[in-house]
Amino acid sequence: MRQCLKIFVVIFFSITCSLGAQDNGELQNVLQSDYFKLPQPFVKKQQELTEKITLLLKHTEIAFNDIDPVTGKSANPLYQSWKEAAAKSEGKFSLKNTTGAIAEVWLSFFIVTDSFVPATIAAESDAGFVLFVNQKALITSKAGVPDSLVSHSEKTSLPAGTHWVLIRCILTPDEAEKSISIALNTEEAFEEDFRFALKPIKRLTTYQLLDDEKISSATISKSGKYTAVSVSKYNAVNKKNDFSLYLYEAQSQKLITVFPQSSAMGRTRWINSQPESFIYTESNGSETNIRQYFPSSGNNALLYRGITDLESYQVSDNGRILYISKSVRSKDEAKSFKRYTSPNDRWPWANSKNKLILLDLNSGQEHLLADFDNSLRLHDISPGGQKLLLSFSEDHFENRPFSRTFSVELYPATGKIDTIKTFDWYRSAQYLSDDEIIYTGGPSMFAQAGVNLPEGMIPNDYDTQLYIYNLKTKNADPVTKNFNPSVGSVYTDRSKGIIHLTVTEGSMQIYYEYTVKTRNFRRVPLAVEVVDDISVSESGSIVYTGSGATVHGKAYYYSSGSSKVVHDPAPHQSSFAKGKTQVYNYTTPVGKSIDGLLYFPVDFSPDKKYPCIVNYYGGTSPVSQDFEGRYPKNLWTNNGYFVYVVQPSGATGYGQEFSALHVNDWGNTTSEEVIGAVNNLTTNHPYIAKDKIGCIGASYGGFLTMRLLTKTDIFAAAISHAGISLLPSYWGGGYWGYLYSAVATAESYPWNRKDIYVDQSPVFSADKVKTPLLLLHGSSDTNVPPGESMTFYTALKILGKEVELIEIDKQDHHILEHDKRDFWTKLIIAWFDKQLKRQPGYWDYLLKQK
Repeated sequence: MRQCLKIFVVIFFSITCSLGAQDNGELQNVLQSDYFKLPQPFVKKQQELTEKITLLLKHTEIAFNDIDPVTGKSANPLYQSWKEAAAKSEGKFSLKNTTGAIAEVWLSFFIVTDSFVPATIAAESDAGFVLFVNQKALITSKAGVPDSLVSHSEKTSLPAGTHWVLIRCILTPDEAEKSISIALNTEEAFEEDFRFALKPIKRLTTYQLLDDEKISSATISKSGKYTAVSVSKYNAVNKKNDFSLYLYEAQSQKLITVFPQSSAMGRTRWINSQPESFIYTESNGSETNIRQYFPSSGNNALLYRGITDLESYQVSDNGRILYISKSVRSKDEAKSFKRYTSPNDRWPWANSKNKLILLDLNSGQEHLLADFDNSLRLHDISPGGQKLLLSFSEDHFENRPFSRTFSVELYPATGKIDTIKTFDWYRSAQYLSDDEIIYTGGPSMFAQAGVNLPEGMIPNDYDTQLYIYNLKTKNADPVTKNFNPSVGSVYTDRSKGIIHLTVTEGSMQIYYEYTVKTRNFRRVPLAVEVVDDISVSESGSIVYTGSGATVHGKAYYYSSGSSKVVHDPAPHQSSFAKGKTQVYNYTTPVGKSIDGLLYFPVDFSPDKKYPCIVNYYGGTSPVSQDFEGRYPKNLWTNNGYFVYVVQPSGATGYGQEFSALHVNDWGNTTSEEVIGAVNNLTTNHPYIAKDKIGCIGASYGGFLTMRLLTKTDIFAAAISHAGISLLPSYWGGGYWGYLYSAVATAESYPWNRKDIYVDQSPVFSADKVKTPLLLLHGSSDTNVPPGESMTFYTALKILGKEVELIEIDKQDHHILEHDKRDFWTKLIIAWFDKQLKRQPGYWDYLLKQK
């Protein structure tokens, strides 16, 4: 049986103002803008009016972020006045244009759905209009100037959440009264699952997460006067990201200029030129130009045109010498076979060459400094400008990590190369002075000098440490040996002897300053829990980017102990609903504290029962408190879920002893900690439904999902993305399998630790799985090959278990292509809706899509 619920809407010019939320099947009120004149396109004179309105209707690239009918807040004065309009007779709203010119008027309302609702939206009008649902055109009238009432209808799907319906009506200047009516048709099974509102709670959707403008980077000039903020925004037309660069006065946050959008613009480097300037790159296809911009004059100079295969560049302090690193891919010789000399030969870039070129901007001359294999890296230029700090690597199968890195200094003037040291656990390097180098690497980078563990424990060499190495004495100072956070990015103020650090500290990314002379760490209090990037001026002022558990990403200016927003790429997101968060840690039976963060549903009421999604990684790093991420907690809470993020043993950011528990564990300890944390959570939170708990993890976390299901039945649904089901096949088959295992399974191999490689491989315990499982995988995953999910899927199918396997076409370890990531993100919600809410409609709908 199919029942049509018709909602008739009438818009009229005389309006009253009230909230207007309805729970029945007929919409009584909408919000309406003023009528305003439109610029008229040039057309041929034959049927001129009709052609003009038709052209205007086809223009659907609307600045939706400037339209907020609920608050009326907009930089565009045309969208600042909204009033409530009530329906008149027969559900028809009248439209009357009295401006004397072609004009438009906007109508707005929301559909709030408690579950997935399949719908057909029908519209009948004798005016030209476009109807948008969630900022995408769904219905466009068949004629610009219809002779009579014309009916239109389109099918759509409305997942659980808040859906914005916006109608743009374009009217002729003749003052004739027009009308419009809207009907929503759905099946009887869904008629109780939606309602209408004019000012509902605004909920996040995948559109905001994927399509809104986002911060890419931010830098501050040497003097601290200027800051440049790079942003990206998805372009639905060319299916790529566009990049823009905003230039501000740092202290006042006053916008100076905006560089036009480009498909590849960035790599900003401020230099000590007079007047002050920055160098940046712009790319068009395979070629890149390097330009220099002077904020004081607006002069934009082309420094170098048509660089192919640019990988990175460094610029001297005076800005007159560029060191350009190019990665040139070698063409494979056509053969009917391939001989491997190393497991790394399978990497597509294995045979590429890196070239290092010196470009003298004064003379325009180029000099080839190095032509080496793909491991060559340029890290820094010495303070005196006489030396370059480089590194390169080679296979070394005699011991872990099965490669070694050579740190060297190159003298460009003479071509002389000095080898500083050979490392096993190398990350990065930069100069502190001409005689001192800052290195980052694992605790074992300088043998035992950086290790802070009880005897017998093997360090987790992904727990990055910082060292200061003296070139004269050959001694290394393990600066962070007794510092629990794990080092991320490093920026050096050589004149003041201060090292600026971003570090992983628990689930947060924090900013610290380290004073070399006093050996003192100082945590700098910034506005967000997760600092993505920092840039420090010579005056000590800072520009940084970051987000928080419930705060979307922005760029900030910090000085004298306070932060101010420099650039907010999506200010409308601040008005979207966010649930509260609560730190909820778990103490294991042996007294170990396991961090947990609980995200509440946006519609939380202690009198209701809610499903819960448990998220974890379980590998070498914690799950971050960033706002978005690939597993967006705030999107899930907007869909009616609690989200509990657990940080089991082995994660960095809690000290070396905690991170070392990752080594050779492979789910033994971590699975028990997750199970214990979840049981503790449900015992103490009666509003979380104990029988509606789902779990999700990716990569190592996907492995942990599989492992958990072989040990417990406390989960009602589970998702494993790119999980590992057979440890020895991942060890040998993944591009980095044996290299990752050099840490995670240190000194343990398939031939000497069958207790790990067999007993702890989930597929060998597949018969114990009782939980419905969704396996997700990119079909082109080179890190964890898709066969890992296929193996587990095959086992569970033969065993008669409830299991689904979805491969995302032509995607690697991370699902990055916009439309496929949108589908993948929705699929995760749909699976949990099906299993935890008993709402299969969204899942069924998505799987019917092409």
